[in-house]
Amino acid sequence: MGRLTFRSIEFSSTLPFADLASGPSPPPTHFILPHLPSVVTAETKADFRLRTAPCIDVDNSVSPDSVTSFHKPRPIMTIAASLFENSASLVGAARERIEAYGADTLLIVGGNERTEKSLTSTEAINILSESFPTDTVSLFCAWDPNSPRDLDDLAKKINAGATGVITQPLLTKSAWDQFDMCQSEAVFGEKIVLIPGMALPKSKKNLMFWSNLLKEPPDTIHKDDEFIRSLRYFESPDFNKSIRHAWSTEQRDRLLSYEITRGLHFMPLGNNADLLLLLR
Repeated sequence: MGRLTFRSIEFSSTLPFADLASGPSPPPTHFILPHLPSVVTAETKADFRLRTAPCIDVDNSVSPDSVTSFHKPRPIMTIAASLFENSASLVGAARERIEAYGADTLLIVGGNERTEKSLTSTEAINILSESFPTDTVSLFCAWDPNSPRDLDDLAKKINAGATGVITQPLLTKSAWDQFDMCQSEAVFGEKIVLIPGMALPKSKKNLMFWSNLLKEPPDTIHKDDEFIRSLRYFESPDFNKSIRHAWSTEQRDRLLSYEITRGLHFMPLGNNADLLLLLR
């Protein structure tokens, strides 16, 4: 883990901040705040500002388990392109995130709430790359390697100005095949930061939840040999946290075996025990 430039975590106010600051070695480098207006409250945003550097000084009376800014992860702000219809509103939102949170990295995703006038993630990246100097703001994009069709879209995002890629969790044979191809054919050059995403499901229900978030139809995902192999872990009659740990550790180590992996992004969704285990 120490060789990774990025060890990022999807932010939640329920993360075990004291353990993250003192336990893992090396500690996480970044927290990523999702752009979900119906879920991310003003209180969550304030907590995110408190727990990322270098936004504000630590006030122990407000947050007893906070640590010095030296140890605090950097902020990465997500922007859902579908929530914007023009360049002015998009650039304004990006500038607010940069100034209010001290962010120097923006993660541009498509988003779910789309209208006919919504910007695409590629359009948003192109607009932002023309609005902010590349030496002050890095633009990251999302990629679902479980969908063979998504690689063409990824190329468009990189051509538009994305310099970093954060993936959906690799749950299918197609996803791992695409990673093999990207490494063997040097698809990602030295300038592109590739950060595979890792889901940390606690149960079969959680695993199915993640499979339903992918771009390929659920019935396609659920018939995939690699997904079926993962499912066997969670359907084991003797299923317990040790079996769950074995699955997540295998996923982590497999991702780390790729030279193109420049980081890992953890999406625990409340599974803080496995998160701490994998960061060690």
